[in-house]
Amino acid sequence: MNSEYTNKTLILFDGVCNSCNSFVQFLLDQDVERHFVFSSLQSPTGQKMLKRHNLTHVGLTTLVAIRGEEVYTESTAVFFIFSNLPWPWKAVSGFSWLPTRLTDTGYRIFSRNRYRWFGKSSQCRIPSAEERKRFLE
Repeated sequence: MNSEYTNKTLILFDGVCNSCNSFVQFLLDQDVERHFVFSSLQSPTGQKMLKRHNLTHVGLTTLVAIRGEEVYTESTAVFFIFSNLPWPWKAVSGFSWLPTRLTDTGYRIFSRNRYRWFGKSSQCRIPSAEERKRFLE
């Protein structure tokens, strides 16, 4: 990531997943302190960051949050992201005390079914000029 984003958390998400895109929209609205920048897993930036962090095995079903050299995936990514949001959303991170094996299982069940439940999109919402600054690609 370039230097202007070094103090940010990069969120890699499935760019065609309606649920993932809704989550990104939610984060754009709730992240008032601008902690996050975004890129799709399918983009050149997303692929480059997966390689850089030895995550080439990660498929489109995995949400990834990268801050510096710290990498979070699946439910730990969700809890990390919510820990950086204002109240009341920060409270979701309180569930991180649950065993990762349990929370990742729940994450994987959701992830496997998200296209069936929420669908896929061949195009994304066009972000505003201000929002575009927060997307790396």
